[in-house]
Amino acid sequence: MGQPLHRIAEFPSNYRIRGFDAKRPAESYLDVPVDYDHPLHDEELVPLTEYGVANESYHARCDGGNPPYHQAVPGSRRVMFLRRSAAARLTVVNELLRPNHCEVFILDGYRSIECQRELWNFYYQQAVEVLGPASEVEYYARAHKYAFNPVSFDEKKSSTWPAHTTGGAVDLTLRDLSSGQLFDMGTRFEEVTDASVCDFFERQLDRGEISASDPRLLNRRLLHWAMNESGFVNCPIVFWHYDWGNQNYVKNWRAIRSDPSLPAFYGYIQDPG
Repeated sequence: MGQPLHRIAEFPSNYRIRGFDAKRPAESYLDVPVDYDHPLHDEELVPLTEYGVANESYHARCDGGNPPYHQAVPGSRRVMFLRRSAAARLTVVNELLRPNHCEVFILDGYRSIECQRELWNFYYQQAVEVLGPASEVEYYARAHKYAFNPVSFDEKKSSTWPAHTTGGAVDLTLRDLSSGQLFDMGTRFEEVTDASVCDFFERQLDRGEISASDPRLLNRRLLHWAMNESGFVNCPIVFWHYDWGNQNYVKNWRAIRSDPSLPAFYGYIQDPG
């Protein structure tokens, strides 16, 4: 399934990020079946430090530098985990990025159900504060733009699994190899706006609103290309989220390659403790 683990490639100058196809019917990733017999289904979680991948758990930061939370989110972990194959693929991403003097910087990977609940509660309360007197439906709709609601979570039902609880979802950006400075991607992590949509700057370019040399456009293209070359698939509503092997991966793979037979192989996995 997907790309082979090792590829030799150069970043093509004509690379573009493919956007949404408005004509395709909407599909929930939660409807995608999971292959429990796949050889990778029970693959273990590993700390990213085992593969030398740079990271800092955004949700576990205690210095206030993680807006909009400005504190550690309950249930978050300072040590970041992914499934072993996903972590290994990130080293391939870094090999592809090295000629461009940068590497990936991971902000979130495996996420506990407790952390997911706290994120949902945060955004639901934010919706109440922002909207004021409104209906439950309106509060829910606003919160759902920012977080998955795990209220119906059942570890035995694949239709209830948040993507990050599978260990196959990763949030990331780029940083300079020498200075460690994060690249300008146009918006910050967790800043969910129209500009966070992965192909936002492609559409601005098409309208003549930015130049072809805009660093925000080029940085997103570089990350998108390296991740795709290594087998990951972007969740196009934000530039920072990519998946490998889980239901969201399959949903977005189908949208790109029209392969309805592809199953997911990663499902919910318990917190490594």
